[in-house]
Amino acid sequence: MFRLKEAAVAWLGAADRDPLAVPAAHACPSLDRALRRAIDSGNRPAILDLGPLCGDTVIGLAARGARVAVEQYRAPRPTPAKVRGQPDPVLDPVLLAQEADAFEIVIAWEQADRTPPDRLREFGAEIARVLAPAGVALLFCRDSVGRPSPFDDPIARWRLCPDGQLFREVMATEAGPRWVHANRDIERAFAPLRVEGVHLQRNRVREILLRKS
Repeated sequence: MFRLKEAAVAWLGAADRDPLAVPAAHACPSLDRALRRAIDSGNRPAILDLGPLCGDTVIGLAARGARVAVEQYRAPRPTPAKVRGQPDPVLDPVLLAQEADAFEIVIAWEQADRTPPDRLREFGAEIARVLAPAGVALLFCRDSVGRPSPFDDPIARWRLCPDGQLFREVMATEAGPRWVHANRDIERAFAPLRVEGVHLQRNRVREILLRKS
């Protein structure tokens, strides 16, 4: 992890060349459609927000009729290389502390990008496990243009404004590796969820909506 000063300098230095580093509000049509569809069915949809926690976002979702649970997702480490003559490394499982089939909507924000490629399938399986039938998952994934993978990037949270706009807030207290996953790799890792849409925002974030059958 970066120290506070290092993370802040890294973010400020990237702001003039990385659209994702520049604070800007934008609409989220996939989240809006998912909420309207769930609420129009007569339910108060259960939403799992995988953090980082933003009180305004929780309040905003609840104001639209949702029941919101927040769990801070801790990304796993990549699988260590095997050493000849040594036992295979023991990995911490990728687990969400939630019941199966419990949520109509899971908002994963940037957590897929924080998950190493060799552990992405485990993350996708957990999302599928906690989603109710016909539930949807929303991912925000960095576009691959002009970026290596992985790269160090400050952690950010997403604030839902009263007008429905989303605002990305960089948390300069810490940073960590961020991987760039191709659309096809996300589709494979999150099966049996199916991709319903991919929307590229101006800040080079791919807004990916997946649905459980």
